[in-house]
Amino acid sequence: MRPMAAYPALVLNADYQPLGLYPLHTMPWNDAVRGMFKGSVDVIEVYNRKVHSQHLALNLPSVVVQKTYVRLDTPAPCRAPASGSGTRVVAPIAASACPSGT
Repeated sequence: MRPMAAYPALVLNADYQPLGLYPLHTMPWNDAVRGMFKGSVDVIEVYNRKVHSQHLALNLPSVVVQKTYVRLDTPAPCRAPASGSGTRVVAPIAASACPSGT
C-alpha cells in the first residue's frame, strides 16, 4: 500500500484550468480535505483510498477546483531558485524568454 503522502490532489482554478502547468499545481490530500470542509474547494475526483475519523470515512480527493477564481496574470520568474551558496543562477531556457534586465 502506498504511503499517504503519495496522494496529492491536482488543483484547478474556478474556470477548471490548472493553476500551474509545469509543474502541475498540487496540494497534499489533507489540505484538500481541509479546503473541502472550509468551503473553499469542491472535490471533482477521488482516489480509491479512504481516510477515517471516529464518525466519518472519506475517499481521498485527487482533483479539486477552487470556488473563487485566482488571477494568474503575473509572469513566471526568470531566475531559478537560490542555490545553497546564496547565488542565483539564470535558467538557460527561461532566460531567453525574459525581458532584458531581469
